[in-house]
Amino acid sequence: MPSSSVASSTPSSAPASTAQAGTTSTTKAKATTTTKAAVTTTTSGQPTTTTSAAGALGRCHTSQLAARVVRTGAATGSVGQTIAFTNDSSSACTLYGYPGLLMLNTKGQPLPTEVHRGSSATVQPETPTTVTLDPGHSASFALGYADATGFPGQSCPTSARLEITPPNTFHQLVISDQLNPFGPCGKITVSPVYPGTGRQPGT
Repeated sequence: MPSSSVASSTPSSAPASTAQAGTTSTTKAKATTTTKAAVTTTTSGQPTTTTSAAGALGRCHTSQLAARVVRTGAATGSVGQTIAFTNDSSSACTLYGYPGLLMLNTKGQPLPTEVHRGSSATVQPETPTTVTLDPGHSASFALGYADATGFPGQSCPTSARLEITPPNTFHQLVISDQLNPFGPCGKITVSPVYPGTGRQPGT
């Protein structure tokens, strides 16, 4: 299937696409954008065009959103998380597509991050749809990665923070989040955004 490489600050209309321990700290959007490292993103045959179903509503800008981890779980050899975007503004807006991700160390420096759009042991296959966010409402995405099981002798770095680029934006949110993906190091699978803060549809 086709694949493409994008930076973590690229919008999700060329969709870009992580998380452990159920932390809840949230950082609002940065005023400027700095590209820290390239993030490899692989698309598994998912649509990449936007939809006009939301009518005249504009897309959500990073400055309108807050992010937090709402759920962490595990399957055999895998870890999964749900991360929510909440509309903290006074205006409704829309989200469509996949988030971008970049793992950061304790000093805020980038760690190797390889983001895949598709499915895994903890992420269900899903077609992107437009999600309308009224003020105070949330949309989520699922992420998953392989843990150290099955990778004897391999050592991968653990993130201290996670930089998240909401779909179709150029600015990031940073949250505290410890991720330790294996197979290879930094490989994370993400779903498109979906309404609410519950489990991904189909799980």
